[in-house]
Amino acid sequence: MTNARYVVAFIAVMVACASHLRAQVAPAELPQVTSPASFAPLPMAMEGRVYSQTFTVDWAGGNAPHLLSLDTNGGNSLPNGLSLRLDNGSWKIMGIPAVGSAGGPFGIGDDYFLDIFAQANFHGFPFGNDTFHTLKVVEAIVVTVASHGVLVEGMPYNVQLLPTLTISGGTAPYSFQTVTGLPPGLQLDASGAISGTPSADAAEGSPYSLSITVQDSSVPAFSLTKVFELEVLPSLTLVTTDLPVAEEHEAYSTQIEVSGGTSPYTVEYLSGLPPGLSIDSDGIISGTPFCGATEIGLWNIALRITDSTNPPLTVNTTGALSLGVDGNLLNIENNALAPGEEGVDYSVPLNASGDIGDLHWSAEGLPQGMSVARLGGVWQLFGVPVLGSSGGYTVTITLEESDAFGSHTVSVPFALNIAAPSDSTIPRILNTLLPQGVEDETYLMTTLRASGGEAPYRFTVSGLPAGLELVSGAQTSWIGGTPEIGTAGSGVAKKYVVIVGVTDAAGATTNVAFDLFIFPAIHSASTDDTVAPSDSNLAALTGAAAAGACAMTSAVWTPGAAVLMAMLMVMAIGVKRRSSEQNSTRA
Repeated sequence: MTNARYVVAFIAVMVACASHLRAQVAPAELPQVTSPASFAPLPMAMEGRVYSQTFTVDWAGGNAPHLLSLDTNGGNSLPNGLSLRLDNGSWKIMGIPAVGSAGGPFGIGDDYFLDIFAQANFHGFPFGNDTFHTLKVVEAIVVTVASHGVLVEGMPYNVQLLPTLTISGGTAPYSFQTVTGLPPGLQLDASGAISGTPSADAAEGSPYSLSITVQDSSVPAFSLTKVFELEVLPSLTLVTTDLPVAEEHEAYSTQIEVSGGTSPYTVEYLSGLPPGLSIDSDGIISGTPFCGATEIGLWNIALRITDSTNPPLTVNTTGALSLGVDGNLLNIENNALAPGEEGVDYSVPLNASGDIGDLHWSAEGLPQGMSVARLGGVWQLFGVPVLGSSGGYTVTITLEESDAFGSHTVSVPFALNIAAPSDSTIPRILNTLLPQGVEDETYLMTTLRASGGEAPYRFTVSGLPAGLELVSGAQTSWIGGTPEIGTAGSGVAKKYVVIVGVTDAAGATTNVAFDLFIFPAIHSASTDDTVAPSDSNLAALTGAAAAGACAMTSAVWTPGAAVLMAMLMVMAIGVKRRSSEQNSTRA
């Protein structure tokens, strides 16, 4: 027991002496890591990627052995696969983080906390200091290629790679740094959008091996290069641009041709074929055009063509395919309607040309007592205008042609005048026709004249084309102006039915219908040339009223001429009035 007591006392004395001696030789500065700085995070590591971080140590003049160690107290540790060791004279954390190390020391994804102790020898005693660091390990970047759509020559392409490429690991967000192998006409931006239009010959180099480098947002950033294929298809194109001309009521068959994309193709009809023709899914147009197909001119056919690409390519042919149909144009041959009279039988045969189907006639705007019907195999406008039906009418005659495949109509307006029994107490219009006009040219001033009844007269006009108007002065009314561009329609000329009405001082009224033709504007070196109406137009003009009535007065209508004409008319009326008074006096 006594010996044991001496041993304990000796150890206590030795510890006290060592502590005193250590305190006497402790350096003013202790060794420590100077880079990276304490509490600064270390560069991030990635599972499966080589990692190396060098530490710079200030040994504070201490002697060897120089040691750098990791204090593992408190659960501090390096990720699996990494170690702290001396490499070529430098202390480093190095290695390859193992799969699963991104979970952190406790497997919940947090950072690794590292206590690094730098130690040197001073007078036989080890001295050192601690620095503290964090290290984050991220999962390896994985890029999976999903569907990225089909590229087609000449078709704009815009695809974001992030939905196309499934990216995991590293640190989001991701960017795209380099790319090689894109088809001509396409480019890639940093956001991952491939955009542009593959050039016309891009399909010749298909498929393309596309190499893209994906970079994450780690510090420092990690990147991964992925290679995948892009296929460029020739554009889906309608090869057939000119269809053989069809003929009304004749069997027709033709095949449209398609190229590009992936065959086989499916053709879907949208619109534009004349009645009687159809197209099947293989692109065969067949059938018999109906009786009115020629009137349309060109039939613009719209189709939707789908190929067998996955996903399929589709092209619409609107405006690219048209069909002409030969045949005779349906026409109403009547040029004008003869005038009728109240209480007197009226009958005018209705004549057509260019018809190959069944015909049906109808009319709108007829006076009471008149109708259209087929009598004895001949279509006629007939009847007996009832008493009180006198006046001018706008009668629209419609001819309908039909066959087994469809029908169509043509309509023409006509002027029809029904006269009342002769009665000097009722005013009547003396004009027999309205001169033709030309778009954008001053119309011949047409003075309206009446007789019978009780003067003065008040005129009304309806049905004039835009640009013409009724002008009423103190003693005279006339039609004048300039027909606007477009009033001639799209044909040789456009016919207007103009109703001229007159009311006398006693309130008695009558009206007359006139055909007025407006011709297209004249585009030639001389603007003074006059376009003469065709024989049929002249017949229509002159057939509007009974022959033998007084002719109208016409002159070029300008504001000055209008005033001058009005003054001359007033003077003439005054002279006539004075002459009548003198004759009465002589009597």
